[in-house]
Amino acid sequence: MSGNRIILRQANRSLTVAARKRSRDRKGAVVALCFLLLAAPATAAIEGVVLNGTTGREQAGVEVTLLKLDQGMVPVATARSDSYGKFRFGESVAGTGGQPAPVLLRAEFDGVTYNQMIPPGSRTGDVKLTVYRSAPAQGKAGAPQTHIALLEPSGGQMIVVEYFLYSNRAQPPVTYADARQGTLRFYLPPAAKGVVKASATGPGGMPLHETAEKTDQPDTYKVRFPIKPGESRIELTYLVPYQSPMAFEMRSLYDGLVTRVAAPSGVTLSGEGLEPMPENPQIKASIFSLPPVRSFDLSISGEGKLSREKESSGEGSDGESITIIPAPIHDQLWWILGSVLTILALGFYTLYSAGPAGAPKPAPPPQPRSAERPRGKRKA
Repeated sequence: MSGNRIILRQANRSLTVAARKRSRDRKGAVVALCFLLLAAPATAAIEGVVLNGTTGREQAGVEVTLLKLDQGMVPVATARSDSYGKFRFGESVAGTGGQPAPVLLRAEFDGVTYNQMIPPGSRTGDVKLTVYRSAPAQGKAGAPQTHIALLEPSGGQMIVVEYFLYSNRAQPPVTYADARQGTLRFYLPPAAKGVVKASATGPGGMPLHETAEKTDQPDTYKVRFPIKPGESRIELTYLVPYQSPMAFEMRSLYDGLVTRVAAPSGVTLSGEGLEPMPENPQIKASIFSLPPVRSFDLSISGEGKLSREKESSGEGSDGESITIIPAPIHDQLWWILGSVLTILALGFYTLYSAGPAGAPKPAPPPQPRSAERPRGKRKA
């Protein structure tokens, strides 16, 4: 009997050891599976379909490029959509240190480039990349709906930042592109000496540097940025010499274009037909509406600068606002344009764009003004 007990104990011990080993093996397999799942976004294939947003059908024969956004924009591979519009990339897209890297899909169709970002961890098995047919911008189709100008006279020169806002609602959807005429034609004052910085932002929200090209018309330039379905804007920045007071001509190359002008406190704008817009405490600048004419003579006097700083209340608020700094701007010109005026313009666009959603409430009928404040003249 004692011998049987010893045999049973040894058998139980062997079974226990075997069970523990199986448990460890299962845990190891689970851990290995977890590592594989975590690594999947870095090595998973990217496949999808190219859709033609104009026809509503799959688009064959479109060249699609896979770019890795890791310390730059690195092309990884190129594919072409098949007869069903499908494409596939099986290459690894691991970033620095083996971590998943964001990638960009770029498609060329009908003379226009279309981009689509794929962040790490996103689904990569059913990507839809939409392209559109191209059409020339004719008449009001493809023309800007709103024109915004920010004027900042200070230190013997005036920064002029102009925004042209587009809303492409064409049905069926098309992309407006015109290599010969351009999608924006604009007037550049001779005092700018032909120097202008242009950039454009499409519906995807990715700002791109653009080239402003001189046309065969005097002081007239063009930008070829394609206007895709949705909201887009083209931004122009240039300098002109300034001495208070100064006459400044604003020209529009589009009939009936809605134009708004903004200037900082300390600057006075006047002109026949110039109408003040309703004030908003979020934007500490004077904003005016210009009549929809081809040419408008604006009188400018005084100096001021648009800037942005933290504004705290007595209770320690972290609110932010646009404020005025009367210092010279020569050394920090492009930093100011990039970080300050863009912020102001975005808020200005939201509050005073021509669309119904962004349009301010109509101002009450103007009251009779005194002789000291003639119509169209208002200090900021």
